[in-house]
Amino acid sequence: MPAEVEGSELAKVDPHQLERVLVLLRDKLPLVFEANRYFEERTGFHNEAGSNNLVDALSHFATLVENAEQLGPQGQAEQVAMLEDHLRRSMMEAFEQLLKFRLADAAVLWEDYLEETMPLLEAGVDLPGARDHQELTEKREEIAALLEVGRLSKREISWEDWEEGTGALAEACGLTESLLEGLEASLVAARRERRRRRRNLWIAAAVLVAFLAGVALGTLLF
Repeated sequence: MPAEVEGSELAKVDPHQLERVLVLLRDKLPLVFEANRYFEERTGFHNEAGSNNLVDALSHFATLVENAEQLGPQGQAEQVAMLEDHLRRSMMEAFEQLLKFRLADAAVLWEDYLEETMPLLEAGVDLPGARDHQELTEKREEIAALLEVGRLSKREISWEDWEEGTGALAEACGLTESLLEGLEASLVAARRERRRRRRNLWIAAAVLVAFLAGVALGTLLF
């Protein structure tokens, strides 16, 4: 039996599907790498979700080549579709996951902010370092709008929409970091003011006690 011709596995792949894969890898893989690099540079975290999805994408290419004959036209098309979906997820998921964690932190800080900082602001107390309440509110609203753009883009079928969604999620991550910083600064300012008030209260109490003690002593002596 003659030896199998090298590259014959590729010959079993539908030329249209093979072309789809090559175009995806040529045109979209650089976008995925750029998004992953941007994520890691901005956060300092290893983009594990992006790396795992890249591995999964390439595994679908391997399945396509190794099992082309058994897959048939429909099965091959499905493998390419899954490859494309994992490329999309590699580009988007890390930003979405980071945003989910950061928004959970922001939700806790927002409740603390409403409880500790807002009463002082509403009373007109000057809190050096605290952020403007309207500014913080607008950031929350903008983050929510960007998150919605990112979520809706996942349901679309074009790379243009996916790239727009990735950009929205990345921008939302940056705004969330700014929101967290603002909330933390506002809480620090409020807590500093409350400590100042407690200290002044203790001083006033100590002065009052000393005064009363002096009065009592004077009464006993005279």
